[in-house]
Amino acid sequence: MTDAVLVSVDGGVGVLTLNRPDKFNCISTGLLDGLRDGMDRFEADPAVRAVLLNASGKQFCTGADLDEVLDRRKSAETLTPFIGAIHEVTRRFEDSPLPVVAAVQGLALAGGMEIVVACDTVFAAESARIGCQHARYGLPPGGGGTQRLARLVGLRRALDLMFTARWLDSAEAERWGLFNHVVPDEELDARARAY
Repeated sequence: MTDAVLVSVDGGVGVLTLNRPDKFNCISTGLLDGLRDGMDRFEADPAVRAVLLNASGKQFCTGADLDEVLDRRKSAETLTPFIGAIHEVTRRFEDSPLPVVAAVQGLALAGGMEIVVACDTVFAAESARIGCQHARYGLPPGGGGTQRLARLVGLRRALDLMFTARWLDSAEAERWGLFNHVVPDEELDARARAY
């Protein structure tokens, strides 16, 4: 296990906590490995009946770790496996026999947005914001975000988010169907766990 993701079980709930708060929980190879390992553990444990995905610090996830991506971007041989790993993890959330509930605080941008849209149910703090930042960096949404986003909000809204890289606040994201439940910031963890 990597310490980029904290893995625990609370009653019948497997908890995955993104744990790179100093890097705004950016997606790294270690973080992807931790998410994959955690899902392996939970899906093999008959006592686990649901998964809660949350994050330490002020931000949920601000996308891929650009230090790692820009280094890997020099070659398709190094970038392609990283993008494939993001896609694999988001598919794992989407296809899991366990319900995956996200609890989102702060920012969920780019790859963070892709993780959120792969979950079954999303609780968001009132101060949360979500957006697709890939266009700002000339990167493709590698985690299946183009398809999932369009299915959730419709093609035109998805294209608008992808073309403009703008952020939605929690109220607009809830109206669009990206967040299921918007709750006071201080109630986020308790409400998601109770669900």
